[in-house]
Amino acid sequence: MQLSLERKTEIAIALMLSLLLAIGFVSYRSSTEFIYSSAEVVHSREVRASLQRILSLIEELETGQRGYIITGESSFLEPYLKATDKIEDRLIHVKSLVTNEPQLEAHINLLISLVKSRIAFAAESIELRRTRGFAAARELLLSGKGKQEMDQIRALITEMREAEKIQLLEHTNRTRALAQSTIAVAEAGSALAVVIVLIMGTVYRWGLAVRRRTEQALQNSLAKQALVIRALPVVIYSSKASGHFARLWVSDNIERVSGFPGGVFLNDAGLWTARLHPDDRERVFQELERLPEVGTLNVEYRWQVADGTHRWFLDQAVLQATPDGQAKEILGLWLDITERKAMEDRLREVNERLTALVRASPVGIVILDANGLCQLWNPAAEHIFAWREDEVLGRPLPTISPEQSTEHRLLRERVMKDEAFTDLEIVRYRKDGSPVYINLSTAPLRDPHGTICGLLGLMVDMDQRKQAELHLSQSRDQLRALTMRLHSAREEEGTRIAREVHDELGQAMTSLKLDLSWVARRLSVPETADSRGHMLERIQGTMRQLDVTIQSVRAIATALRPGVLDELGLAAALDWQTRDFEKRTGIRCDWSMPSIPIPIGPDQATAIFRIYQEILTNIVRHAQASNVCIRLDVSAGWLTLEVCDNGRGIPESASINNSSLGLLGMRERAAQWGGGIKILGAEGAGTTVRVRLPLSGGVA
Repeated sequence: MQLSLERKTEIAIALMLSLLLAIGFVSYRSSTEFIYSSAEVVHSREVRASLQRILSLIEELETGQRGYIITGESSFLEPYLKATDKIEDRLIHVKSLVTNEPQLEAHINLLISLVKSRIAFAAESIELRRTRGFAAARELLLSGKGKQEMDQIRALITEMREAEKIQLLEHTNRTRALAQSTIAVAEAGSALAVVIVLIMGTVYRWGLAVRRRTEQALQNSLAKQALVIRALPVVIYSSKASGHFARLWVSDNIERVSGFPGGVFLNDAGLWTARLHPDDRERVFQELERLPEVGTLNVEYRWQVADGTHRWFLDQAVLQATPDGQAKEILGLWLDITERKAMEDRLREVNERLTALVRASPVGIVILDANGLCQLWNPAAEHIFAWREDEVLGRPLPTISPEQSTEHRLLRERVMKDEAFTDLEIVRYRKDGSPVYINLSTAPLRDPHGTICGLLGLMVDMDQRKQAELHLSQSRDQLRALTMRLHSAREEEGTRIAREVHDELGQAMTSLKLDLSWVARRLSVPETADSRGHMLERIQGTMRQLDVTIQSVRAIATALRPGVLDELGLAAALDWQTRDFEKRTGIRCDWSMPSIPIPIGPDQATAIFRIYQEILTNIVRHAQASNVCIRLDVSAGWLTLEVCDNGRGIPESASINNSSLGLLGMRERAAQWGGGIKILGAEGAGTTVRVRLPLSGGVA
């Protein structure tokens, strides 16, 4: 009966499968027994090794014990403690290995008992050495208990190791026999492999067709991959691991990134190293030299592209090695990061500017994190509070007093809830404990995800402003007092002038009126020699009264404004005032003035004259002086009037007293023309008043 090819193939396959099953079963049995025997060999060796390790640990324990007892140094306890920690684990491990061996398990239990007793004995001797000294520990050692237990342990371990050695030989022989049977099975398997190869030959043509289809699919996949690689900004490369690190292969997009075709990289071995930026070459080669040690490369450097410009590249690579550990090639990614570096430079520049702005800002700037710890403390804040940056960073603000902690916490919580505040006037404290008025503006800070992560505070020192407000208020009070004084002085002056006019001029006019009435009556009667004589005498008296009246009018006019100031100038007016003062008070005056005309305007001259009058008035009222020196000087565009007396002197507190309206009026007159007044004096040493005014260019 002729069988078809398909049938023959089916029969051959069935026979082959049967044969494979038979050989597989035999191989499985042989391999299983071989594996079991090998496992027993490994088990016996592991038991022997563990027992030996236990013995070594006990000997290390004994060495540490004896070393500590002899020397008393704690360093000898280190091997003792390590051995103590490991012995128990080793015993448990050995016990788990002999679970199915009752005889060895009994030996292990005895060994555990002996080891625990030996450890307890060692601990007892060490404690005696620590508490009672070497003699007590030595006496315990000489008792022989430790040596006896150690001998028992050694003997028991030796017995167990010998038993395991016997089992090891048995298992080894069995394993050798199983190996021979396994070889026989392998030979049968080789024959079967020949059959399989023959069968596979028939399948080859079918597999070849499948392979062609697979290769076509692979080519399509590679084409797609090449298209993707050309579109990527990342160059994939392979290069040598030494020398000039010449490129072995580069992706097709190398020309778009570098301007050089891929063939140039492959043909010119030194192209890559030659176009490295000089400032980066040494650093890059150092990283490449470290590549065999670390296995990876991650470096940024500048490289000259085809148009001659240097661009930044990120080079990330791994080292491929041969099986024997020799460097084979470098596989890497090459990415143009020029735009990223430019952005980093711009960000760095912006950050440096912001840092400089923060440090140069006259406004105190502070940043707190979500926990209220300081993260930024600029020099202005340090200037305001005197706390250094290193004393504040990473800590709660030290400018908050305990009484203000609740207020500060509530304010910080409100800002962390996305509230902002401006121009809050609060009080904080410097390092020396003094209070400082602060104008505070604060706002929340957010992280890149928009979550509030802290707060920013801007602080302006308000002390100067508060002082300015106080000075302004004081100036207003002084101006108000000065105005009231001027009104009062004007009323007093008017009253005095009215009284003088009434008392002197009124009386003189009344007398003149009576004299004129008498003359009129005499003219109405016949004239005689006697009557003519009386009339002439009366008229002469009237003329004398008129002279007195004229003098009174001049005195009143001079008191209001000396005519000599307008007619003869400042120097003459001061000279006249000085002689009048000397005449009225009897105080001796020494007067010195320039011989040239003084280039000063009339209004400035009036201010100097009135200040001089006030100075003389204060000398009469307060100084109790007997001599006054007056000096008028012109130099470098300034007029200086200096008045010194030998009186009792003015106290310093009185010279700076802004509530004194006389001194305030003098200062205001001088300040009105850009000048100033300086008062020097000490009790019992006289007083010096120095007035300085800039010259206006007129002549007085």
